Amino acid sequence: MDGSGFFYTHIKDIFMDITALFRITYGMYVIGTLDGERPTGCIVNTVLQVSAEPLIISVCVNKKNYTNGCIKKTGGFAISILSEQIDPDVIGKMGFNSGKDTDKFTDVAHVFTDDGCPRLVSGISAWLSCEVVESFEIEDYTVFYAKVNDSANDLHKPMTYDYYHRVVKGKTAPNAPTFVPPQAEQTVAIPVADKKQWICGTCAYTYSGGVPFENLPEDWRCPLCGRPKSGFKNE
Repeated sequence: MDGSGFFYTHIKDIFMDITALFRITYGMYVIGTLDGERPTGCIVNTVLQVSAEPLIISVCVNKKNYTNGCIKKTGGFAISILSEQIDPDVIGKMGFNSGKDTDKFTDVAHVFTDDGCPRLVSGISAWLSCEVVESFEIEDYTVFYAKVNDSANDLHKPMTYDYYHRVVKGKTAPNAPTFVPPQAEQTVAIPVADKKQWICGTCAYTYSGGVPFENLPEDWRCPLCGRPKSGFKNE
């Protein structure tokens, strides 16, 4: 980091300002698949249409995500395109927990596509049911190429990655392909008053509600990952 506050990474003797990547347009998606007969899934933000005929899309999933291995076993998944109306609790449950030890779809309204994969029924803009046709391994990620077998439009305004960070005040999970170190995020953050803030120790969500943090009920939880009030730090 230089004196101007910009965060740089050094690759092949070329300095790059990686905050430029914040300007790429991303969406927010729940990928739903099966762990045996149990529904599981995760949050991703890299879904791309590759071709129209046949209709092929690509999805990038970190190999550390339990969902990655489940997709490889089942060969299919559903994509729920999140809208701006999505309950933040759903993002927290899907994005900051592991499907290995958490039943992520418990208490989250969902149905199964004809392909047998779980999709959300509320807070979405649209959904796709997909069959894997090819995959490509690159570093810590798998890029899945899949044929879209079914889809429907729910017409709600889709949530962009920018909206998630700027309006919802959400954070990026370390396994996401768009994750960058916290110091880099700070270079594009809106300046705030020089005072301590209550920050979640799990997902780094910063409390910004109108009620003083100390006055929140003791059973209050992080709206993103569900961590209890006691798990917040005053920094």
